[in-house]
Amino acid sequence: MSNTEFIRIRMERARRKLHPMHMQYGGFSHPEIPRQSAELDKLLNNYSNIHIKQRRRQV
Repeated sequence: MSNTEFIRIRMERARRKLHPMHMQYGGFSHPEIPRQSAELDKLLNNYSNIHIKQRRRQV
């Protein structure tokens, strides 16, 4: 499994976890919601950075 595939799987898990947490805690004010959102953001940034590096290699 490539690094990008691994990150994509983790991103999907983080997304799937975020919505039920929002429903469970009744909004975005619970501290767990921003934590989970930050985890998803970190994964998205990592994924994006990998693609940027790959594009630079191709040019």
